[in-house]
Amino acid sequence: MPFVMQQMRSVIERFPDTGDGFLRELEAIESNVETNPHICLGLARGLLESCCGTIELERDGTLSKPAGRTDDLPQRA
Repeated sequence: MPFVMQQMRSVIERFPDTGDGFLRELEAIESNVETNPHICLGLARGLLESCCGTIELERDGTLSKPAGRTDDLPQRA
């Protein structure tokens, strides 16, 4: 049985005017999850960032990106 992101697909069907842009990312995740799971991590992150950016733009019309790092994780060597 192939992997299908059912909830995300239902959201895209409910909001086709804003959801169409996410369909390519969704299909890429679904087609790679079993054969290339390591690739899906990056794809899923990109999908999440796109969703969050769209929500932020629709709420107040701006995207606020912090200048510099905001996390407290150590830097990679």
